[in-house]
Amino acid sequence: MSTYQALALFQSIKDNELSEVKKQIESDPSLLKATDLDGVSIVMTAVYYGATDILEYIMSKGHELTIFEAAAAGRQDRVQALLEQDQSIVASYSPDGWTPLHLACFFGHYEVAEFLIQHGAPVDIRTKNEMDNLPIQTASSNKNLEIVALLLQNGADANAKQHHGGFTLLHEASLLGNVELVKLLLKHGADPHIANETGQTPIDIAKGQNFTEILALLQDVKV
Repeated sequence: MSTYQALALFQSIKDNELSEVKKQIESDPSLLKATDLDGVSIVMTAVYYGATDILEYIMSKGHELTIFEAAAAGRQDRVQALLEQDQSIVASYSPDGWTPLHLACFFGHYEVAEFLIQHGAPVDIRTKNEMDNLPIQTASSNKNLEIVALLLQNGADANAKQHHGGFTLLHEASLLGNVELVKLLLKHGADPHIANETGQTPIDIAKGQNFTEILALLQDVKV
């Protein structure tokens, strides 16, 4: 495959052009192994861009998923098979810095996330990329509340701060008006008095947003 062919394939995937992807791969099957400049595969690109039909097509061509691709695509059977071969990869990192647990959490694959945790995936592991975040932060960012609860039940820190700005999940929930997330975090010991880097607490944010229900919940927590 040429660099031009690989770049054209990645663009077709990002544009969700299934017919073009089929044409390109059928003309050069070696493109199934293509990666971008960051080492990201065509499967991960299809997942990232929500190109479900393209993902299924690539799978039909016999592509063997990596642990990262399987976690992101929600393929628990493949995750299990790979961990049976090498348990250490449960806490490994993808070329773009994510662990299998981060990917399962972000894309909302509860059963895969639960399986990974049961098989040794640490809930307090941070990414090796500019996000520098935790699985619970990836789950929350994509509104996967059930997975946030799963992580909290398995020891995730309800007061964990983001790398940038010092925001906790309670800051985020208070800003966005997410009552259910606030309730869940408070149930697991989240502290509404923790300040971010600008000195704001979740209580301050809820006041500023005029979210009265959230404010009442936060103010009810004693120091």
